[in-house]
Amino acid sequence: MLDTNRAEWIATLERLRAVADETEVEHPYSQLDPLCPVIADLFRVWADEPEGRGTSFSFRARFGAVWFFALPYDEEEIEFSVWPEDVLDEAGVAAVQRFLVEVATASQRPALLTGETVRYDPEMPTLISHDPVTGLTSHI
Repeated sequence: MLDTNRAEWIATLERLRAVADETEVEHPYSQLDPLCPVIADLFRVWADEPEGRGTSFSFRARFGAVWFFALPYDEEEIEFSVWPEDVLDEAGVAAVQRFLVEVATASQRPALLTGETVRYDPEMPTLISHDPVTGLTSHI
């Protein structure tokens, strides 16, 4: 998702933490809980405090056997990565669909999976998407 803000990131990560089968956070900030930091505090330290500048944190969420990874680089783009080899069967596709529904619900924006390896390009085909307004999930 492009043109996002900190509040959307926080809402998304908090929802994923609440509904995923498992989540993990890694961060370099000594003043925060090493295992389960408050999501809003991660963004505050990362973006607003000198200790956080030039560093980042990682967030991982597991749905079924599929892990989704986020390494925030800026607040204006919510992006997760998933390894294609984890999505080879119906269970993998179902995990992606469940993940996209949760991201879309939290952000109140359409969430989509594309076959990208670089910043989002509108010309790339959408493989799976979920629209929170219509409630429709589709995939090719």
